[in-house]
Order: sequence, then C-alpha cells, then structure tokens
Amino acid sequence: MVVHLGLGVREHRAYLTKMSVEIHTSPENSPTMPSEANCTPLSIHRIEDLNDKFKEKLNEALSERDEMWRKHEKEQIAYVQQQTSQMLARLHNEIERLMGKNRDLERRLHVSNIPDPEVVEELENKIENLQKQNKSLKKEFAASEDRNKTFAKTLEETARVYRDQVYEHENKIRQLTHELDQRTLTMTQLSTQIRNYKLREAMAQAQQRRRASCIDPPNTTTSMTLPSPVKPKAFRLFGATQSAVESNQNKVQNKPEERGLKPPNTSSVQKLPYIGSPRRSDIQNSIEKPVPSMVRSMSAGIPPTKPHLLYALRNAQNLTTSSSFDASN
Repeated sequence: MVVHLGLGVREHRAYLTKMSVEIHTSPENSPTMPSEANCTPLSIHRIEDLNDKFKEKLNEALSERDEMWRKHEKEQIAYVQQQTSQMLARLHNEIERLMGKNRDLERRLHVSNIPDPEVVEELENKIENLQKQNKSLKKEFAASEDRNKTFAKTLEETARVYRDQVYEHENKIRQLTHELDQRTLTMTQLSTQIRNYKLREAMAQAQQRRRASCIDPPNTTTSMTLPSPVKPKAFRLFGATQSAVESNQNKVQNKPEERGLKPPNTSSVQKLPYIGSPRRSDIQNSIEKPVPSMVRSMSAGIPPTKPHLLYALRNAQNLTTSSSFDASN
C-alpha cells in the first residue's frame, strides 16, 4: 500500500528500524527495510526461532503499523476528497458564470437592438428632462407669440393713425399752398393795379403842372395850386417822399415871377419813359442792381423772375424819377 500511494515512506522506514533494533534483527533479513539501515550485533537470522513473545510483539507492531497506515490513508483520502469537492464546486461556479456570460453575449449578438439597461435608464431620464424643457419652451414661445401679436396690432394701429395724420397734413398743406398761391396772385394783381393807378395819377399831375407852367401869365402874383385828389403819400412806393413834393410846391408859390418868365421845359417831356419793353441798359441795371421797388416786391411775395412784373416796376421807377426831376425844375 505504501508503494502504491507513495506517502509516509520515511515514517515507515523509521518504524521498521526501531522494530529491528528492539528485536535484535538485522535489516538484511527484513523484507521491507533497505540495505542502508544500520544493525546491531545482536540479530536474529530466522523468524522461526523467535519465541511466542516476540511474535506477539511483532504482530502487535504490525497491526499498529497497519492501523496507523489505514488511519493515515483515510485522512489522506478525506483530504483529497475535500479538496476535490471544493475544486469541483469552484469549477462548477466558474462554469456557470462563464455560461451566463456566454448566454448574455449570445443574446447581445443575436439581439443587437436591445441596449444595456443602465444606458436605457439614463437615456429615459434624459428624454424626460428634454420633454420638460420642451414644454417650458413651448409655453414661453406661446407667450412670446401673444406679445408679438399684441405689439403687431399696436404697431399697425399706430401706423394707421400716423398715416391718417400724414394724409390730413398733406391735404392741409396742399390746401394752404393753393390758398397761398391764390393770395399771392391776388396780391400781385392788386399791387399791379395800384401801381398802374398811381402811375396814371402821377402822370396826370405832371401834365397838369406842365400845363399850368405854360399857360400862367408873367404878371400873375397869385399862386396857382394844382388839384391833388390823392395825397402824395403814394409816391413813397416809387422813391419820392411827401417832403420833396411840399418843398416843390413852396418853391412854386414863393417864386411866381420866375415861374412866369421861364420857358416851357420840353426836356421833361422827352424824358418820359416808354411804357413797354425796357431798354437793354435798364435790363442790365435791373439785373445787376435791383431797385428799391423790386426789393419791396420781393419782400411782398412777388416772384422777381416774371419779366412783365419787372418791366412794370422798372417803368414805375423811371416815371417816379422823371416826375421828381420835373418838380425840382
């Protein structure tokens, strides 16, 4: 049994050496002891010569040895069985774990659309959060759309009111412009009529003065006064003043003898302006240096670009100048 198991060889050899020393036997005759063991001088060459006592001790020793070997073998077998059972249990657990992992991998391989539960849960949480954010953003968007609609309506109403106001102002401006044009035209016509009337009146007064100076006898001591239906305030528009007219009348009244001796002045008749188109020099002078009457016409609102009005104003100025020259003579 020792040879088959290979366990406890050293203890077996020590036990046999002890027994051979006690019974004074040599190891050469022992079937189980090797030749290297030391032997005492007292040795028994044959077992048959031993007495019963030594036989009993040998049998007891052999039985004790066999019992020890059986006990040791049982312990070894139990230990091996225990280790084997533990190893088998661990192997079975490892096999089950690997089989479960293999099943999981096969399931993932065959059913690739099913993700990891943890990933699925995380994605579901993200989806819920995004849905909540989407709802809040939808509410804000609806509120902003309502505000935008309100602002758009307010803007449209304000724009409509402003357009109406602009249209009313344009109509009013157009109406006022038309009225201003009409009034300007009326003022121009009235001013032209007044100037023509005053021009005719001044010409009539000048002719009356010339006639009176020509017809008056030399011995006349009475002063002749010319009829003046209109006061000479009208001459202020054409450059002459009332003081100049009064001074001329006083000269005529204080010097009757000189007035009678004077020959008729024919140069004044020649200097009367021609009522029509002005001379080229007058046009140049009127363009270069505008007369006071033209300045007054500009301030009154008469457009100076109209030629017939400029001609009439220039003729009135020339007539006024000639009448004042005649009065001074």
